[in-house]
This record gives sequence, structure tokens and C-alpha cells, in this order.
Amino acid sequence: MNRRYFVLLACMVSACPEPGQPIDGFDQPPLVLFDASDEAMSAVPRPWSETSPPVTHDADPDLLVVLEREALEGACDAYRAGDHRRETRLRCGKWMFFYESFGTVGIPSHLLEVFQDWFQPYFGPSFAKMGFVPNPGAEDRIPLGLVPSTQRMGEMNTHALTCAACHFGQMPDGRYAVGYPNHQLAYGRFFAAMVALIRLGMNPEDEAVHPVLREALGPEVHQARQQPGFFIAIGGLGLNVMTRGGDILTEGGINLSPAEQLQFWQLRSGTMDFLTKPMTDDGVWTVSRIISLWNLPTQEHIEDASMPHALLSWTGIGESLMSFLHGFVAISGSAEAWEDGDLAPLAEYIYSLRPPPALDPHDPDAVERGATLFASTGCVDCHDGPSGEGRELYRFETIGTDTAMRAIYSPDDDGKLCCGLDVNGERATGMIKSPRLAGQRYRTRLLHNGALDSLEQLLCLAERPMEDLEMAQSSKGHRFGCDELSAPEKHDLIQYLEHL
Repeated sequence: MNRRYFVLLACMVSACPEPGQPIDGFDQPPLVLFDASDEAMSAVPRPWSETSPPVTHDADPDLLVVLEREALEGACDAYRAGDHRRETRLRCGKWMFFYESFGTVGIPSHLLEVFQDWFQPYFGPSFAKMGFVPNPGAEDRIPLGLVPSTQRMGEMNTHALTCAACHFGQMPDGRYAVGYPNHQLAYGRFFAAMVALIRLGMNPEDEAVHPVLREALGPEVHQARQQPGFFIAIGGLGLNVMTRGGDILTEGGINLSPAEQLQFWQLRSGTMDFLTKPMTDDGVWTVSRIISLWNLPTQEHIEDASMPHALLSWTGIGESLMSFLHGFVAISGSAEAWEDGDLAPLAEYIYSLRPPPALDPHDPDAVERGATLFASTGCVDCHDGPSGEGRELYRFETIGTDTAMRAIYSPDDDGKLCCGLDVNGERATGMIKSPRLAGQRYRTRLLHNGALDSLEQLLCLAERPMEDLEMAQSSKGHRFGCDELSAPEKHDLIQYLEHL
């Protein structure tokens, strides 16, 4: 971001600095008011061009075309048998993306069955109202992104989330796309409702359920309780949970206190605290939006851009995709060992993902005007990486967004992460990254916590929601360009960003 914004901030809180002088608290270069220089324009991100022909079909309005089941069938068996051709690796990686559980902790399968049998009007067929994508032809009504896991809760079989649960879905233009951040996924409401309905099905007035959830779910519970066979089904579930579920309904299982239920319930779709029950719980409430998997930087990109490493995860602790995958397996409670070679097809497939081209091309003149504005107004100062990500990390106070995520992983004074989460020697950064900009036109959640819905809100062309919230879900901050650009300039900048 350009230093002119820090000058404005400094003038508001103290005396205006002399031109070219440093600003206390900000390590920024001297103020330079400029038109877009050649150097700045050369750093402006552009859509990536491909050097290798595609192997997999990853975006299409026809879901079956994207799933390409026949092409993927047996690919991982062939890879493990020694067939390491590029097409085999990528097809195996795509199969893993959709169907590999990694042996991680999951949701009791019996719960999913009961909720589809008796609460389908609320959850939708195959939990479609929760943002999951139904699995075509699946007789068990379990959606894509949930697969049988080898890990159980007590003695109960479970279904675990796969990569596809969060990073696959139907985009606003109707196409299904791999790598798309599933901003329709109501992760928090899904889990909060499951916990509440277990109790409310047996006792509609159970005070262990938050009053907000009791009121919202009351009609669903009343309707289910009128159906013949419901009490036998819910009683069977309760008996199964009590006798075979281990600590499923204790604080160490999927149980949530009334206060936690409300926190989950109030999460916006496309956002989550991924370090909480039923997986690893870091003990702090942080909210992050689901990000896309398009245009992840390879080692070649990292070296060309002089980045310290891949800067994955919102706080930039992930040094490489491989280390990130190992960390995901570890924090998800996997009891299985996964070597680099086991994960290599999935990593290679993720590296191959690109944002689908726009169905309606943007005005090329507006795109170029927007690119010039991106350079001349200083956007490129924080978004100068291979695909518009930052090449360094930033303080939350510099961006102006809420600082709740600074506490993620509950680091100690030395930055060591809690709960065995530093599986690769990571240390907390206490900072925030600038995310990749590829596929911006398909996103319906912005800022690291997903508090904004559009670029129009980001640039203050439309009113921002939730700006008065204090922590975790506030839309405050990152107001760069709100006051400095005219409405036509903002529209040109949006055209450029949506072009990426």
C-alpha cells in the first residue's frame, strides 16, 4: 500500500510528518506521489498463462463432467504401483482431493443418517442447504466432501471432511469448480444445529441448548416429533451415542456449550474457526474465510518473486504446500502416517488449479485503467507477489482489521504453537498476509474473516455490514481507496481485479 495512506493516518493521530520523513510505528518508504511507473506496472499481477496442457477437467456446469469418475478410477492404485506419469499423478491427486479422508476424525455416520431421515427439511437433501454439494447417484445421501473415515468416535463409524468440502462448489455463474472457495458452506450452523438437534429431539426445552437455537430450531423439532417412528429413531441414536460414542457428548467430543453454540450459529457461510471441536482446539475463537486454491506459488514462483517462502495460511506460517498438507493431517487427528510421496499427487494437483476463465469478458480498456490505478495508488505495494499475494507479512494494525486472529494457535512467549500444532517447527507470526487475487470475480466473502461480501463494499461503493462488531467478525479496516478514488476509478479497479 502506498505511504500516502500512512501519512493521512499520522495526520489524524499526531502531527503531519515532513515529506520524506519516517512515520513513527510504520516502517514505510518516503512519500512519493506518482503516476504508475514502469517498475510499478511491471509488478502488477496478471492472469497466469499455462505451459502444460490440462489433464483434468476442473470447471463445468455439468457436475458429472467435473467429477470425471471413470478417468480417476484406479489412478492412485496405478501411482502406488509405480506409474508416475504426469496424467496418472494428477488424476490420483484429484481423486484424493475428493475422496481421501487421511484417517482424520469425522462426524458420526449415524448422526448424518438420522438428520437426513428426520431433519431433511432443515438441512436439505444431502445437506445441500448447508452448502454441501450432493453426490450424484449416492444412495447414502452423503454429499461430496464427506467420506467414510478409518477413525472413529468411540466405537461409532464416522465420515470425515475432505478437501472438496471447503474448496469445491458451485460458483455464482453456475459452474462447478475445483479450487473454488465454497462460500456457501454454512460450517458453523451445520455443527451447531447437529449438536442442538441431538438434545432437542429428546427434550425440546433442554436448557443445554442456547435459547436462540431453541427458538430457531423449535419448528423443525416439532415437525419431526409428529412423524411416526421418530422417537424410536432418536432413542436409538441416543443409545448408540451413550454406549458406543465414547466422549462424543462431553467437552472433549462434539458437544458445545450454549455460548459456543451461539458462536458457531452466528458464523457467516464461508467462514469458520477451523481449530476447534471436534478437531484440534487451540482454545481461542478466531474466524477466517475459506480461500481459493487457485494459483498457489511453486518454488520457482517463490524464488522469482524473492518471497521468504510460500506464506500459506492467513498468518503466513505455512512455508510450503507439502508442509501445509502434513500440518492439516496432523491437526485433523489422523492416526495414520503420511510421507511426502503419499501426498505428492495431491500437492501436484493443487498446484495445477487455476481460476476458470470468465464467461463474460471484461472491458479491456477498463481493465487497463484499473491496472494503472492498482499500481499508482499503491495497491501493488502489498499485492506484488506472483498472483497478487504479498511477498511479506503485515501487522493487523497496519491493515486496520480486527486482531483476533493474532491469537490463533495460542502461541507462548516464544511463538511456539499449542496442542502439538508445530508439527513442522512452525512458529506463530502474529501477522497477516495479503491473499492471492486470482479468481476474485467468484468470491462472495472478503477480508481475512469474510466480513465483506463484495469489492463494492471493500471500496466503499456499498455499505459495509458488521463494521461495529468488536472482534473476530468485524468488517472494519482495509479502507484503502475508499476516500481517495472516484466512483468511476473504483469501477475500473474492480474490473481489473475481477479480470485476474
